[in-house]
Amino acid sequence: MAFGKMTMVALAALVALVSAASYTHHHLYAPMDPECNPCTPQIDNHTTIEPVPGLRATVEIIADYGSCSPAFNSYQWRVSWGDGVESIKNISYLSPEQAQYTYQAPGTYNVSVAYCAYPQYCCLSCTYLSKVLTISG
Repeated sequence: MAFGKMTMVALAALVALVSAASYTHHHLYAPMDPECNPCTPQIDNHTTIEPVPGLRATVEIIADYGSCSPAFNSYQWRVSWGDGVESIKNISYLSPEQAQYTYQAPGTYNVSVAYCAYPQYCCLSCTYLSKVLTISG
């Protein structure tokens, strides 16, 4: 699958041994415009945030319409990898998405995913899911 643009390229060549904590799930509605009133897609419980060998993490985001109409056509999903790097993708339809990332060093990272309704600039309504991953190599 295609991945969103990464703001920084990370390099690593070690195998990761990982233990993962529980998920945290929350919502954000952040209108910057008083006329902004988007719907909110939901992140499905089958979404995964997991470590993979090689100092990497993978995210598989499964979204549901939530309060959005099936005709709504402006979404954004994003992954914050916990080290200052984000992957972001704007899409016009609700679909499962996948991203994978390689860390520069072992450590503990709070990985957060968001699936958002994004009808206009500065108008955004998101559901978030996060998980702490401890990566050691």
